[in-house]
Amino acid sequence: MAQVQVYDSMHDFDMVQFIATGSRSRYLQAECRTIEGGESIPCSIKEFYGKRLFNSMRLLSPKFFSEEEKVSSVPLKDLKRVYERFIDAAEYFSGLGLKHESLLQIKGVVAPKCSVSHFGLVFERFEGISLESLISSSEGRLILEGISLELKLQRLCDIASALETLHEVDVLHRNLRDSNVLFSSDFQKVKVSDYALDVALVRVPQEADEDEDEDENEEDKVALLKVSALPKLISPPELLAGVGFNEASDVYCFGMIAWELLSCQAHQSVVEDQTELIQKIVRDGLRPEMESLKVPIGVRKEISELLQECWNRKIDLRPDMQTVGNRLRKVLAKL
Repeated sequence: MAQVQVYDSMHDFDMVQFIATGSRSRYLQAECRTIEGGESIPCSIKEFYGKRLFNSMRLLSPKFFSEEEKVSSVPLKDLKRVYERFIDAAEYFSGLGLKHESLLQIKGVVAPKCSVSHFGLVFERFEGISLESLISSSEGRLILEGISLELKLQRLCDIASALETLHEVDVLHRNLRDSNVLFSSDFQKVKVSDYALDVALVRVPQEADEDEDEDENEEDKVALLKVSALPKLISPPELLAGVGFNEASDVYCFGMIAWELLSCQAHQSVVEDQTELIQKIVRDGLRPEMESLKVPIGVRKEISELLQECWNRKIDLRPDMQTVGNRLRKVLAKL
């Protein structure tokens, strides 16, 4: 298994700057002191909130973590287990050799040995703006509207290729959304971030403990695959129905990203009740309106059909990411 740079704490970084926050983590920019031969280089850090990380580990190993247990009272032996599994997960991803130019590369981990707080993943620095930021402000939407359809389709091809690379090694993204798609200021590059740590935690080879039952371990893995941080409005229907996540689910989420980029707006719903919203997505097939796409008539039919196929209720009728990329390139050739 590949080795990754392990940092004991945030004190191993200089010029730490807060960038953004979410319900599960926060993003920082910093200078790494000891990574790659000791040279100080720019990096980005995704720092997981202690409770979120602890709950992920507890889901994987319910026999070791009781539901009533609080983060502040985690036994030292269990902290050691969290520490080891977190590093194993990062090394697993590093060992996959995912060097795609549109995947944000993992450079190391922040893993304190005596605390469940301040665990994090260290990524390459990428100076860009998220799709979420672009579509959530009038200024950002104006920027998007000024970008050519050719450039937008090129970046969608890059995203499709990045997801195809993940799927080739049996890794699902599971959290593909506008906040995890980053564009350079000139729109010549795109980076996909936050491909799921939880998947690595499930897939990392580990020795079974003597008192653990193999069937129970499999049940834990199945349960984890039904967990997602995606908002319900953009979640695949199979996930909302409790079936679980698969490669076709990533395809569905890609369709949502493509629609937002090509319509220059966020997908919104007038349905406020979450139970009713789930029913409309799963049972009634609620999807974004194709009339909102800002594309020429000459390619509207091809793009609309592709997105609708990505959102098909039946997962076996959705195209794979290689097919999605090929069809987008055919549309590009017509421009």
